[in-house]
Amino acid sequence: MISFRVNEFLEFLGKKKTNYYQIRKVVDFLKSLQRLPPVLEDFSTESFRSILIFPYLEVRKEKSWKVELAIAEKVYFYRYPFYFPQNFLTYDDVYDLRAKIFFLLSFSTTELSKEFQIQEVFDQVGISRQKMTRLRKSIVIIFEDARDLKLIEPRFTLLMKTNKTKEVDKLTSNLLVKAKSIRYTEIP
Repeated sequence: MISFRVNEFLEFLGKKKTNYYQIRKVVDFLKSLQRLPPVLEDFSTESFRSILIFPYLEVRKEKSWKVELAIAEKVYFYRYPFYFPQNFLTYDDVYDLRAKIFFLLSFSTTELSKEFQIQEVFDQVGISRQKMTRLRKSIVIIFEDARDLKLIEPRFTLLMKTNKTKEVDKLTSNLLVKAKSIRYTEIP
C-alpha cells in the first residue's frame, strides 16, 4: 500500500501544488487508474490469469487530498530497462493522458515488435470530432517524441481498416483516421 498527498505528487511532477485545477486533474487521473484493463497472463485455451494493476484506490479530502493506492505486487516489483522522459509524466488534457496510457500499455510488452491499437483507443470514447482530432494529434506527438528519443524505430506499419498494411516513416492524423493499429519496433 502506498500513501501520499496529492500536492506531493504535483510537486514531483513540477506543477503548482496549490492550484485547485491541477489538484482536480490529479484526482481525476488517479480515479482513471481503476479503469485500466486488467493484465492477462498465461492465456491459453484452458485458462487465463488476470491481474488488476491498481486493485485498491482511496482518495479522500481531509485538510488536503490524501491517496492510498495498492499496486499489484508483480507490477510494483517489475524491472524493465527503460526510462521515459519528463514529458511522459505530464499531460495537457484527458485525451493526451489517454493516448499516453495506451502507448505505455503497448510499449510495455516484452517483445521488441509492438502494436498500438488505435481502434481500441477510439472505441472506448464517445467524443466529438474536434476532441477526436485532439486525441489523434496527441498520438502522433507521442510517437514522434518516442522516435526522436530513440525509444522506437523511425518506421511504422499501419494496419488499415481495409485490412491492408502500409509502411510509413511519419504518422499523421489523416493516416490514423484510416488505420486500425500501428505496429512499431522498440530500440533495445
